[in-house]
Amino acid sequence: MQNTVKVRIVDTVYGIVTEESGEYVEKIARAVDRKIREVLEQNERASVNMATVLACFDFCDESYKAADTADNLRGQLRDYIEEISTVRAENDDMRKELAKLREENKILKLQLDASKRG
Repeated sequence: MQNTVKVRIVDTVYGIVTEESGEYVEKIARAVDRKIREVLEQNERASVNMATVLACFDFCDESYKAADTADNLRGQLRDYIEEISTVRAENDDMRKELAKLREENKILKLQLDASKRG
């Protein structure tokens, strides 16, 4: 369901039509406002339009870097999952081998006991 959320960014009110919650949209608007104002404070000659473009550039840069980080983490996670699968398979093989050796040990003990008696 779409709703309109009114937000103020650098003294201008915008009606944002969205399916997101009002709290979420306001949170984003505060971040945008803060970033644009930060750019304006750093460069007194910058217009609001220029500051907006630079703020957008910063946000896009952060977004791309976050996406790259997420991709790297997904790759690492995939590698870890493969490694866990391999270790589990090896563990299962070891358990089977251990059960086999225990059975052999049991048989050898019985044979030893029988040879001692007879």
